[in-house]
Amino acid sequence: MRFDTVKIIFTDVDGVLTNGDLLVLNNGLYGKIFNTRDGLGIEKAIAYGIKIYWITGRSDYATKIRAEELGCKYVFTNGRTKEDLIKNILNEAKLKKDNAIFVGDDITDVRAKSVVKYFLVPQDGHKKARESADLIINKNGGKGVLREVIDLILNEE
Repeated sequence: MRFDTVKIIFTDVDGVLTNGDLLVLNNGLYGKIFNTRDGLGIEKAIAYGIKIYWITGRSDYATKIRAEELGCKYVFTNGRTKEDLIKNILNEAKLKKDNAIFVGDDITDVRAKSVVKYFLVPQDGHKKARESADLIINKNGGKGVLREVIDLILNEE
């Protein structure tokens, strides 16, 4: 696999950047746990000139704050498909399919494979997602998946 043309990383949030669990509090708010290794990897990728977009179907404050903190673009699908969002973002940035990868973990992410160079899936991703993956990452969701991907791209294994 060659990652030398990658200029943009699209990633799902729940199940990739988190383990997919939601902590629901008594007051109705909920929280998520993000991996700090992913955070460092994201900072390195951005410093290298790679753009990172978090695409999620669940709009929440915790995700928005963490994405902004790391300098990522946060995109809530708001009923649109991830593949349509990715195509639009690539068109606006004047980038091609070969410049993009998508990291997703579930059935709803598989369709995005058609609009990116590679579709990558965490080790514990849904069976259908793993079967469609160009590469299965050695980490489980929430345990440094994106850091492993970024290390591959930057050749820092």
